[in-house]
Amino acid sequence: MSEFKSQPDEELNILLSKGNDFAFQELFNRYWEKLYTAAYKVLGDEVICEDIVQEIFLDLLVRSSSIEIKNIRAYLFQAVKFQVTNHIKKIKFIDKRAEIIESHFIGNNVEDYISTVETQSLINESISSMPNRSREVFYLSRYENLSNKEIASRLGISVFTVETHMKKSLKFLRKSLDIASVIIIMEQFIS
Repeated sequence: MSEFKSQPDEELNILLSKGNDFAFQELFNRYWEKLYTAAYKVLGDEVICEDIVQEIFLDLLVRSSSIEIKNIRAYLFQAVKFQVTNHIKKIKFIDKRAEIIESHFIGNNVEDYISTVETQSLINESISSMPNRSREVFYLSRYENLSNKEIASRLGISVFTVETHMKKSLKFLRKSLDIASVIIIMEQFIS
């Protein structure tokens, strides 16, 4: 393993494309902290930044034999930029959606409005706590109205993988909302 530490990125990249786990481990050790720091400077959230960097390396490992990467360092930092940008877009989209719901219900029954805002808040929380790739697939499907085939093409994964992530995210969302609704009902009885 120590012989890989002295290898330049280009050599490690070639070895990685041939399935060499030690080359992957060295690239991971070499760049994980730098990528995390780049993401953290923008987002300021440890967990989200860790998820982003882990997802990038997982994607690199899965796709390394099927994609040609000329400059691994540039590829990794571009991937961080892309993931951070996507995360910010999702946050802005969720905030905008809450704003639309809020403006729609002003003037209507206050209890309905509060209930809808609370429900949307619970949905947003549930979506944001989904695993990264499942959340991304769910967002593309439900908010950008892309087909499974379009999502697969955009993310470079199979249609079957998209379907699997959608099933996971819908199951996760149902479970989260079931738990949250029980808590809300209990709070109403207690107060």
